[in-house]
Amino acid sequence: MKKCFTLMGAAVLTVSLAVAQEVPKFQAYFGYDYVRFHPVNGSNTFTNLPTDNLPFNPFTELDQFRASGASLQLQYNFNKWISGVADLGGVHNGSFNGFAVSNNTYHFVFGPRISIRKWKRVTPFLETLFGGTYYSASGPQVGFVPVLTPEGDIIPGDVIAPTVTSHQVTFALMAGGGVDIRINKHISFRPGQVDYYMTQIANPGLTNSVSQNNFRYSGGISFLWGYEKKAPPAARQMPKQSLQLSLTPSSTQVCPGDTVTVTPSIVGANPNQLKFVWYVNGQPISQGQSFSFGTEGRQPGNYRISLAVNGANFNPAQAETSITVLQYQPPSGTVSANPAQVEYGDKSSLSSNFTGQCGKCAIQTPTYTASEGTINGDQFDSTGVQFSNSGTEQHKTVTITATASDCTSNGTATTTVDVTKKATIAPVRLPDVLFDHDSARVNNCGKRVLLEQLRAYVEKDPTGTVVLVGNQSPDETVAGLDMKRVSNAAAVITAGTGVCMSVPQSQVMLEGNGTSASDISFESGFCGSSVRGGAAGGNADLRRVAVWFVPSGGQMPAQASSLQSAQSLNISGLGCPR
Repeated sequence: MKKCFTLMGAAVLTVSLAVAQEVPKFQAYFGYDYVRFHPVNGSNTFTNLPTDNLPFNPFTELDQFRASGASLQLQYNFNKWISGVADLGGVHNGSFNGFAVSNNTYHFVFGPRISIRKWKRVTPFLETLFGGTYYSASGPQVGFVPVLTPEGDIIPGDVIAPTVTSHQVTFALMAGGGVDIRINKHISFRPGQVDYYMTQIANPGLTNSVSQNNFRYSGGISFLWGYEKKAPPAARQMPKQSLQLSLTPSSTQVCPGDTVTVTPSIVGANPNQLKFVWYVNGQPISQGQSFSFGTEGRQPGNYRISLAVNGANFNPAQAETSITVLQYQPPSGTVSANPAQVEYGDKSSLSSNFTGQCGKCAIQTPTYTASEGTINGDQFDSTGVQFSNSGTEQHKTVTITATASDCTSNGTATTTVDVTKKATIAPVRLPDVLFDHDSARVNNCGKRVLLEQLRAYVEKDPTGTVVLVGNQSPDETVAGLDMKRVSNAAAVITAGTGVCMSVPQSQVMLEGNGTSASDISFESGFCGSSVRGGAAGGNADLRRVAVWFVPSGGQMPAQASSLQSAQSLNISGLGCPR
């Protein structure tokens, strides 16, 4: 038996490897069986019968005997490795040690079989099968029956050999293996299967129950069917095309309530050939070739907008963009004034900067208000700021408020302007320059006022201003005599030749008041007697030029309201009056 297993293994190893074979569901094997039986050996208890005149002693000279026959095997393959097998068959032997003894042994065993399907055509297998045997035998009885006389005596030499028949059903076991060689998909050839074959057939001439250790060889043909149906080969498909996909939102930052249109750009396919699925933060939300992202009711934050496209002949593609929903922020900002400190009457320029988010409209141009003074566009005018009449230097802080609107709410910002009103410097009133009736000539007394008293103030404060206001009396007949008198007086102090001074004409302000005194008091001084009729008669108080020296930064005379610069008049041609 060991030699058989060795030969079977060598046959398997000599077969070249190939791809794993297909496994059928069912197999049916038909083959020739050869069995070598090993009858019982050892001492036994026999019947006490004489054995003389027999050709042999069957109880001490038993030998092996052989039988041939056929078998049918039905196999169901549970999977590639494990199968269930039913083995049915029988063998026959017609003689034993020269005796015509007909032996028939039938087996019916069942059990598992393990197949090794690593090769395309060669399948080794191992099995262990359990079941039973049916044994029948017929032939002359092993022994003799003596012939007796009527008196009971044995007649020597007369022997009768009757026929004996035996039937038994006993336990059987087969364990071994073999190899199948595939011829085609439905037929395979089994060159050999070798099994250890154990039976328990009792010898009729023995009283003990015995077991036989037998050898079985089998070879034949197997029929295979029940393969899984293969799916028909798939139709050859063209390689799927790749797509280039990108997303373009109409805006990446929007306010609550706005809508953003997201437009896909596809390269490599007609959009009508594709399916579209839009996602917001990973959740499918719509289908279609375009997508409108509505922000109504959404919380401020960042939202991921993605699109997945696929088609029958295209590889899937995906693209993503992000949109930020902003939070409303009311207008806020700053305002500034330049300069932040002004003197009373001066102006300051205003500017502001406001920012906000998600108002109903863009932030509008700010408007300004002031706690005092006036606002003209983006200019603050300090003229209207109220101060006391103390004449001392005063300061006042004015609050400027800028207001901006985004059609949802207003935002404000404030700044301050420091308005300073310096202490009042009153103009210095000098004696009047007096004139004769219908005369515009500056007499010597008048020149003393201009060239002596006025000179002292001009030399002390060269940037000061000289104010000259002329009058004439109603009884004078020369027209424009008031302006001629102030022009001659101005020439005395601006001509710059002879005895005349050289005060810049731009610092000399002139005004003619005609016959109106304009509440200007009469200050004749020491010149009252220098005119005909004296200062007391003949309307001498109106035949004059009132003289003021206004220091730098000083206040102009309140009585002079229509002053004009000597520079604007043609007085240079007057020269230095004599």
